[in-house]
Amino acid sequence: MTPHKCYAFGRCGMTCCTDDISFMGFVCVGDNLERTKEQCWGEIVGHLEYIKVKTKEGTKEQIRMVIESFKPMKMPEDNLVYMNY
Repeated sequence: MTPHKCYAFGRCGMTCCTDDISFMGFVCVGDNLERTKEQCWGEIVGHLEYIKVKTKEGTKEQIRMVIESFKPMKMPEDNLVYMNY
């Protein structure tokens, strides 16, 4: 898979307070995606798969999402994901 077919889809999440807000998401790949704007909102459908990735420490498994469809949507009223423990 070439780099221009790789995407990062996810949401910003808050586990405790505003100081710990960070991006959480998946590395995604897909051939059937139109060029999307950076930080656009959308609904994706796909499946997860494990791939082997070579690193300095050796070969490791990594999870990624293979995107089957993408539908643009408006930004939600509250764009954060909250962790409720």
